[in-house]
Amino acid sequence: MAVEIDRIVGGRLEKPVDDERWGGIGAFDLSKADAYEGSDLVRLGRFAEALPALDGAIERLSPQMLRHRCSAHISRAEAYAGAGEVEAACADGHAALELAGRVQHLETVRRVTVLHRGLRSRGTAGIRALGEHLVDVRTVLGTARRMV
Repeated sequence: MAVEIDRIVGGRLEKPVDDERWGGIGAFDLSKADAYEGSDLVRLGRFAEALPALDGAIERLSPQMLRHRCSAHISRAEAYAGAGEVEAACADGHAALELAGRVQHLETVRRVTVLHRGLRSRGTAGIRALGEHLVDVRTVLGTARRMV
């Protein structure tokens, strides 16, 4: 790989480049790298830093990459919640649930459940609506008892 990079950019990497030889499931591109970076920053509690990476990922992820978009939305919801932006967190929670219901992505449903539990004491209409949406999706997917 280093030899190829030397040939491509004359000995130094001037900008990120996609690795054409990606061996994982599906294609790997910079939008996925942004999503992973943002999710990692959320796990580190660096919520404000995570938001630009997740914004970029959501903007650039292909519409066909439903599971990745789903994960990026719940990560951004967690970042917004950590940054104290409850309504934005709820909006991304809804987006994640919409996609999770379509592709049966149970990990996202679990993460939205945790998000909702952390926010519900604030008692806003947006949080209540997210809770209702969560119940609907869990019912449709048959996960209501397993995720309690």
